[in-house]
Amino acid sequence: MMKFLLSALLLFTIVIEAQIPGEVFFGDKKATVDVLFFKPFRDSEGQNSDWVLFNRGKITLDYKMTPDANKPFFVAMQAISYNPAALGGFGPVAVSLITNDGMYPKLGMQYVKFSDDFMFFGWLICETLKDPDLDLYLYAKYTPLISGKTRLFAQIEANSAFPAWAGGEPSLFQCLRLGLKWDGFQTGIGLDLTQKGKGELKTTENTGLFVRYEF
Repeated sequence: MMKFLLSALLLFTIVIEAQIPGEVFFGDKKATVDVLFFKPFRDSEGQNSDWVLFNRGKITLDYKMTPDANKPFFVAMQAISYNPAALGGFGPVAVSLITNDGMYPKLGMQYVKFSDDFMFFGWLICETLKDPDLDLYLYAKYTPLISGKTRLFAQIEANSAFPAWAGGEPSLFQCLRLGLKWDGFQTGIGLDLTQKGKGELKTTENTGLFVRYEF
């Protein structure tokens, strides 16, 4: 299991630029390898442009995995948004989501706000396919200085999917991380929470420890 996790993390990070965080999360039920970054494209003069790239690659491994059940789950998400200063952080966004279940193109609006120790972005998007879902995605990270090179590391991520067709089930995913940051390392405790259903919610929790490094 450890060899697979480290190999997957290396595979993600060798194809991306420096200062990109890669995370390994060891939960009580599942382990994940996750690379997520959000950064603007550079213009011809090396300055940040109004075009922004969001990229996400994630593998989830169930400890009860067998050849026929609880197989690894893959997520690859890329989004390109246009965020000119005149729109105050708002802008259109196009998203491509690829999972074990298929590919889902999405369009919508995004909002971005960040400073030296705080970052927030979110979008409201809808699939362009038949029987679409409407997604509300929120991400926030706060890293205030404690002392020296040590900072608090707090991150929350939430995605709510609302089916825009009869018979679909709404779902909610939340990812919480709380720990310390020192130079390029972050470590601490985490919780992944998934809820799905109409009347009675089916809830799955995965608590554990995370280690992140900015490559």
